[in-house]
Amino acid sequence: MAAADQYTNQLHDQLKYYATWLPGSPIGLGTIGTMQGNQFIPQDDIARFGFKVIAKRDRTADAFEYSTKNGVEVDTKIAGSVSPDVPSVPRGRAGMKLRFKRGDAVWFAASGCKMDRIDNQLELANLIKDLYKSGEWKKEWVVVTHLVKAASATVLLSASRGASAELEVLGKASTALGKAEASTRSTLKADSSMAIKIVAEKGLTPLFRLTELSDGWREWFGNPVVGPKRARRTSAKAARGPEPKALTRVP
Repeated sequence: MAAADQYTNQLHDQLKYYATWLPGSPIGLGTIGTMQGNQFIPQDDIARFGFKVIAKRDRTADAFEYSTKNGVEVDTKIAGSVSPDVPSVPRGRAGMKLRFKRGDAVWFAASGCKMDRIDNQLELANLIKDLYKSGEWKKEWVVVTHLVKAASATVLLSASRGASAELEVLGKASTALGKAEASTRSTLKADSSMAIKIVAEKGLTPLFRLTELSDGWREWFGNPVVGPKRARRTSAKAARGPEPKALTRVP
């Protein structure tokens, strides 16, 4: 399976959000696109149809963390110590070495995350239904309605088994280290066989949620609630009738 599929599938399954691919690519509220499995392919923007997004931001900052189960081992060293397991980090610095036990293993940490959402979603729903009826909206299109903005994020994806990355933690660190330190104040000192290596990058939009057109009467135009995971769609759902009845958040 391609690296893009592994990365987007793993984060969607575990975090219940879609993941931006490539991780550093820009994305915004109202971006229109299509889906290839769990990979979002941007194509246009809802502004083209005269819609003005009214954004509402969550004031609470959260953190998102994930690593592939049984896929990553972490060795750490505190400042002032010497560790043969983290040879590229000097004695006076704290750091960690990540050893990837398989290809396409993910190590993801994002801190200071705040979610923006489209506040006028009912207006958006009505517009999309009208556009669909007039033949201007494609059934397979989806829209970004919720967007996670990270103050800082680290994203590592291995290209093969045996890949590794050594991170030096900046500033004072005399205790055990974790994903929070790696996401906010670290720098890459050495790496081997890494497909993606984004370290302590500021201002990424790594996660988002989508809304699509649906004709199922049981489905709804989505509130941003993380609930039990439904079966993942591998393609946009086909229309079952001539006219849609609702809009639904893509699960």
